[in-house]
Amino acid sequence: MNNKVIIDSSQIVYSGFFNVREDTIKIDGNSGKVTSLILLREAAIILPQDINGNFILNYEYRHGIQSYTYNCPGGLIEPNEELISAAKRELLEETGYTADMIYLASVYPMPSICNQAVHYFFAPNAKKIQQPKLDPLELLEIKLFSKDQLLSLLSSSNTIDATLPISYTFYKQYQDSHA
Repeated sequence: MNNKVIIDSSQIVYSGFFNVREDTIKIDGNSGKVTSLILLREAAIILPQDINGNFILNYEYRHGIQSYTYNCPGGLIEPNEELISAAKRELLEETGYTADMIYLASVYPMPSICNQAVHYFFAPNAKKIQQPKLDPLELLEIKLFSKDQLLSLLSSSNTIDATLPISYTFYKQYQDSHA
């Protein structure tokens, strides 16, 4: 494998939510390559299913595209927070549901420019126990979808966040391996 050394590193942006760092690196003796990195905390993404078999999704405003998307509940993991605890907390905060968590997989969605790991969970038999406790700038509605409706959504022209098809793919692999 290549021998990589960071020659210089400087913080470009610090926002509290994410950081941008610029590194000058040397790979196998070739120096001078400058690369920018987005530094984010790890995230937990949950595909919840209620006791009636309906999938619980968010229909949420995403300012980056200035539109609403269908997505899975989830969010950033707090420092020193356990993955399962983060997944349960995010599910409860965004939807008001509680459920057991089944770990599905972890991925790095953009490793060339970002250090964030995203951890995917399936939450079967979710039960609503309270109203969502959203952050002031979270604009979302909870939507229930049968399996057929979800599959139709995934193949439609509706705007969906990448977390949704990724979650469903991991869920399907889990279901197939436990059939």
